[in-house]
Amino acid sequence: MENESKSVDLGQSRKLVDEYRQIKEGVMSLLATGVPETLLPAQKDALRQAILAVARQACAFNPGDTATLDRLRACYASLSGFLPPEQALAAAELMRASRVGDRSYLNSPDALRAMTRARQIELEAAHLGREFDRFVCKQQCAEFAELDAYLDSLSRKYGSADGRARRSPSAPFAASRVARAVR
Repeated sequence: MENESKSVDLGQSRKLVDEYRQIKEGVMSLLATGVPETLLPAQKDALRQAILAVARQACAFNPGDTATLDRLRACYASLSGFLPPEQALAAAELMRASRVGDRSYLNSPDALRAMTRARQIELEAAHLGREFDRFVCKQQCAEFAELDAYLDSLSRKYGSADGRARRSPSAPFAASRVARAVR
């Protein structure tokens, strides 16, 4: 029953991520300055959890599929561009003023706040990208650690032809080296 619940949750997560990805693609050019979070199909935290659930599954079943992980990373990082409506409105006004060359607005405190928020979006996106990378590395290292444990058990059980263990004492660290090389 628990596996069925997890598959339903994973199915819901995939659907939510797909809906979010479509919305994100529609507003991609505006994300740098911010768009209203009311466009999101769910709360940011729910979207983060859904993206991580899909990434966890991708790491477990398709560890070499970097294209999927890259798309999920972009989705995760772009959550920073979805703002409360009042901040998104200020971002839209900044875009309008930039487009038409409205110097009076561009020199105003409101424009400065909107530009500062755009910089914060950029920094938050970088932070979220690193957070996603750490999550994926942890998932991949867990997979390698399980593989290392299995190989160690086989080495202990069967040994090598000359009676020595097949793996070196530093073998547990091999998983972290391989995980870094994969990313």
